[in-house]
Amino acid sequence: GRTLIEIIDSLRPSPRAMDMPLRMTVSDVFKTQGVGSCIAGRIEAGVLSPAASIAFRPGDVTALVKSVERHGKRVKQARAGDSVTVALSGSDLENIRVGFVMCDIERPIPVVTTFLAQILTFDMPVPITNGFQAVMYLQSVNEPVTLTKLLCTVKKSTGEVLKKKPRALLSASAAVVQVEAQRPVCLELFTDYKNLGRFTLREGGVSIAAGTVMKIVS
Repeated sequence: GRTLIEIIDSLRPSPRAMDMPLRMTVSDVFKTQGVGSCIAGRIEAGVLSPAASIAFRPGDVTALVKSVERHGKRVKQARAGDSVTVALSGSDLENIRVGFVMCDIERPIPVVTTFLAQILTFDMPVPITNGFQAVMYLQSVNEPVTLTKLLCTVKKSTGEVLKKKPRALLSASAAVVQVEAQRPVCLELFTDYKNLGRFTLREGGVSIAAGTVMKIVS
């Protein structure tokens, strides 16, 4: 029979993911002799081919794809679900960082500071109140955030509103909150791109909540 790795590799994302605009979170940035600037990451959506013009956000860097490698072999096209190494040419490549998102130049990923999210709290030493500060982990990025509004608590199973404007969120609560990041971050609605719309909140080195992006505010 097939190995577990082969089975996992054969689990393709939905055809819809390949029809969507290109999204790939940068997990590594490096230079190689003879090839030059390269990045590595997993394509979350869309397709990628050599000679494509692409953008990186946040940062608004543009580049040209010189070559695409999958499993160490050059390919003419990579698509959603593939982990790839991409050789680039361009003038601002030294400004590309781990955590940037490579995206379609015509339909780039939103760069966001404020958004609404549904969160599920874990065991927490103290309740979450308005103004609560934490670190958001999203793909390769960790960014300080503030929960600026507690909008409502909801039923975990249905999303039905239980209480509007709660004063605090206790352990094992589901709620809709407004989140504000210190710096602009790249994210998507969970309903459009699951991996780019899902995050964890940590405080004092402990995971206190998991969340999904519902609406982009600004």
